[in-house]
Amino acid sequence: MKLAIAMIVVGTMFASSLAEAQEWRAERPFRGLFGSGVVDTEQSLTATASAGSGWGKTDDRNTSRRHFLIGSDETTRFQGAVSTASAGLTYSLNRGAASVGASAGSTGQYYPRLSRRVARREYAGVGTSLGLGAGFIAQASASYQPYSLMSMYPVLYEPRADDTVVANEDFPASLEHYVSYSGGASFSRNITRRTTFSAGYIYWSRTSSVQMEPYHKHGASSRITRAVGRGLDLYAGYGYSEARYGSADRRYVNHQIDVGVNYGRQLSFSRRSTITFSTGTSAQGSAQNESLRYRATGAARLNQELGRTWNASLAYNRGLQFLETWPEPVFSDSASAGVSGFLTRRSQLRFAVRALSGSTHSNTNADAVSYSGTAGISFAVSRHVSTSLTYAYYRHHFAENVVLAPGFPSHYEGQTVRASVNVWAPIFQRARRP
Repeated sequence: MKLAIAMIVVGTMFASSLAEAQEWRAERPFRGLFGSGVVDTEQSLTATASAGSGWGKTDDRNTSRRHFLIGSDETTRFQGAVSTASAGLTYSLNRGAASVGASAGSTGQYYPRLSRRVARREYAGVGTSLGLGAGFIAQASASYQPYSLMSMYPVLYEPRADDTVVANEDFPASLEHYVSYSGGASFSRNITRRTTFSAGYIYWSRTSSVQMEPYHKHGASSRITRAVGRGLDLYAGYGYSEARYGSADRRYVNHQIDVGVNYGRQLSFSRRSTITFSTGTSAQGSAQNESLRYRATGAARLNQELGRTWNASLAYNRGLQFLETWPEPVFSDSASAGVSGFLTRRSQLRFAVRALSGSTHSNTNADAVSYSGTAGISFAVSRHVSTSLTYAYYRHHFAENVVLAPGFPSHYEGQTVRASVNVWAPIFQRARRP
């Protein structure tokens, strides 16, 4: 399975998702086209909306037949017409050492052939980051969203503290929602001209919901980074994290020792390349079993700008994940890859693939496999209106002895083809002060 993941990633490393525009920060689109030209604002409020129609097919082997995807109790298989609609608001504020981001929205699917024709999901989130001086930064966030497997995949870009929840119509999610919040602080200080010390602490919590007990996690880490050449840094660090799923006896710990390299500089064959990778050892244990389990871990991220308007990215992660969306820890190999760029001044092409293979902490031989892929092309009618055509595929399989999140069947496979009209409306914008 690990070889299969590697083949998928290498063969499709030029890929990305239409619903992940917030991740493609290195992209430099033509100014004046749909949703572009707003890259340096101090404060903004933006509204988005989308409406589309197409064809979908699902195979949902869910014995409980409720709370997942189309939300229908009458069938576990569906094939036919489906319409979608979404609307949302996004706010951002970047002023000096403080930044705030907030978003809220809703998506819905309409199935004319089913008795329960509408499946709706809501998203909301707020995040903030504040520089306290002397190298200290504090951050906090809160969100409301449905259960999904999205957090199991590595992100293609490092998230910012003020990143917020963004709805994704093409990625399957449960009809059950949950509330989570987090807070933490980080510190960074130069010891010498070439050596930097950094440390951080974070706390994460999810409230209880249908079929899911509350979840709490906290962790601390430290790192020494040494600049050894132009664009090349070496680092070594240690991290400790602990998570509790419901009762006190379902407590898990993870000790992480990692060493790695940060590399970023201009190369002869591209305008800019950034490479980061790390390797290490993870020691995991639980309250039920005091002995630690040692495993090799690693992570890598590659970002490459291709020409003026194209961007390719690849991310890989191997390690133990404490997930707010899942009933227990998952140790996995996972990867994401993508590319996006402009074909002409008014047309943009995007692809994305993701793959995951792993097992739960209590069932080391239990398979957890997931794949997804998205391809799409969009055409700018004006700066505020565009049309798009999207194809999405998704599949996951969990062994029968794996405890699932609310509304998740052990096996699911689906695909959609959708044409849509999208509207982007900046309600308020204020340019950053020079």
